[in-house]
Amino acid sequence: MKHTTPDGDGSAATQAYQSASSAQTDHQHTTTDLERFLLAVRGANDGLWDWDLAANSVYYSPRWYEMLGIAADDAPATLDTWLARVHPADRERVRKALKSFAATPQQRLTLEHRLRHDNGRYRWMLVRAAARRDANGQAVRVAGWHTDVTEDKHAEQRLRETEARYRGIFESTGDALIITDLDGVVVAANPAAWRMHGYSSERFVGAHCSTFTHPASYSQFAEFLAVCRAGNAYRYDALHVHQDGTPFPVEVHGSAFTYLGRPHALAVVRDVSEREHNVAEMEQRVESRTQTLAALLDVSRSVASTLELAPVLRLILDHLESLVGYTGASVLSLDKGQVTVLDYRGPTPRSQVVHEAYLPEQRAIFYQIAETGVAVILDDVHGDSPLAATIRERFGQRIRSIYPYMRSWMSIPLVVKGNVIGLISMQSSQPGYYTERSARIATAIAALAAIALENARLYEQAQDKAALEERQRLARELHDSVSQARYGIALGTRTARTLLDRNPAQASEPLDYVLSLTDTAMEEMRALILELRPESLEREGLSPALRKLAEAIQHRQRLIVQAHVCNEPEIPVESKQALYRIAQEALHNAVKHAHATTLDLTLETAADTVTLTVADDGAGFDPGGNFPGHLGLRSMRERMTRLGGDLSITSAPGKGTTVQATLPIHSG
Repeated sequence: MKHTTPDGDGSAATQAYQSASSAQTDHQHTTTDLERFLLAVRGANDGLWDWDLAANSVYYSPRWYEMLGIAADDAPATLDTWLARVHPADRERVRKALKSFAATPQQRLTLEHRLRHDNGRYRWMLVRAAARRDANGQAVRVAGWHTDVTEDKHAEQRLRETEARYRGIFESTGDALIITDLDGVVVAANPAAWRMHGYSSERFVGAHCSTFTHPASYSQFAEFLAVCRAGNAYRYDALHVHQDGTPFPVEVHGSAFTYLGRPHALAVVRDVSEREHNVAEMEQRVESRTQTLAALLDVSRSVASTLELAPVLRLILDHLESLVGYTGASVLSLDKGQVTVLDYRGPTPRSQVVHEAYLPEQRAIFYQIAETGVAVILDDVHGDSPLAATIRERFGQRIRSIYPYMRSWMSIPLVVKGNVIGLISMQSSQPGYYTERSARIATAIAALAAIALENARLYEQAQDKAALEERQRLARELHDSVSQARYGIALGTRTARTLLDRNPAQASEPLDYVLSLTDTAMEEMRALILELRPESLEREGLSPALRKLAEAIQHRQRLIVQAHVCNEPEIPVESKQALYRIAQEALHNAVKHAHATTLDLTLETAADTVTLTVADDGAGFDPGGNFPGHLGLRSMRERMTRLGGDLSITSAPGKGTTVQATLPIHSG
């Protein structure tokens, strides 16, 4: 019976069916079975082929030709038509597979290979076939299908490439990638994971995560698993443990993950030990920098707290020792080609260092270093550097006798307004002790020290000038008062001498006048000596000294001086001297510049302060302007500032002046 199909392939399909059914059974099938087979063939969209080995003929269905883009008339129905289109790399394998299937009893043939399309491209084909065999098992007829699986192959290739790519990432990433089941057992891990924890792959995979999780992080890991069971992501910081027991900090990013078709947890673990170390190191550096800045602020405040040279030098050496460190250190002055050691601290006696003179070639080295304007570091004076050789050549004997302990050395210029005024020389018994950081700190201290030293120098000059001016003033007043008294005494004596010859009874009056002038001169002398050197401050105290000062001014200047002085205040001698000098200066200004007729001098104490007030009814002035005696007022302010006190001046033209100085009783 002959059946036809809608695609005109009925005869071929019938023959293929009959051939295939003959290979399986010799029974006759019903028309229904044949129709079912033909429908299945059409639905499969495959190309059929039938190889009759006995007749040595081959049949290809129209769909087989269509799959390859060729016409049946253009390609003879032979086995070579098929084999000729097989990819060269597959051809021999296909040939052997067909030959083996025909020669040996096998139930089915399944084979994949590439077949050339008419457009020149190769298509992947899945070959499936069955055979009818003779009594010896030799195939007499083979029939089968070609199924185009090119897209499946491409999809597989893409999948393999994707898998390879992700496998490469998985294997090569520096972070640990750990896949666990939802109970916390490791089912897969990359090399970074087991290396990070110090395990082999065999020992790591299959272990429970508690094996390498620090007990302090158990609760976080349990929460991580719970979040993954809910299908969410989780991030936490934890402690993991190396196989040798060493804990290390990690950062964990994890989420739910499907692995081998089942829910798992994927954890990306990063060792943050280095980051933690860097953070700690950075915090330490910030803390160190903060401490250094705070210390430098303290240096600034302390060196600015005094204008006297010796305390400034001590403070400079104190701060250099605490912030930089040294075995010995000197502060040197450079002036007009000379080098002077202002102060020294170290194991060598100070007098030996300060009084040691420098030779011209040694002074030249200091000036050359100063001209660089930057810190100079010598790691080892016994080293091979050119500077070390020069230092040994110029200072060899001095090093052996005065600085035998010195191995490393640092010199920092003291610069004020672009001018080098000195050097700081620091020596250490340790080679390589001084670093760039040491130089930065020392340079910062040196900048503050230079200003403080210059201020101290200017203050000393001002003090010397003020002392000279005061001595000159006292000399003038001494000359004027004594000269007047001496002239009067001489005149009275001559008059008395004349009267003694003429009328002795009248000689008593000029003699009384001479005695009066003598008493007045003695009072003047005592007052001037008191102003020059108030020794009674230490013997008798501030209050008596102020009373004597008021009496002396009143007697000498023929002014009204009202003194209201309290009992002796409990303050240091330095504070008493400052208040006495302020009283002197204020009274002197009132007499010399304000032309006052009445002066009020008051000393009073409160709970924690002592206050000196000098008021006059003189001409007054504008405290904000330039006026006679302004240098003296500045000196008053400096005295109060140095002692932590306060000075106020109230005045206006034509309204007199009030100077008030207040000191804390606890000062000093």
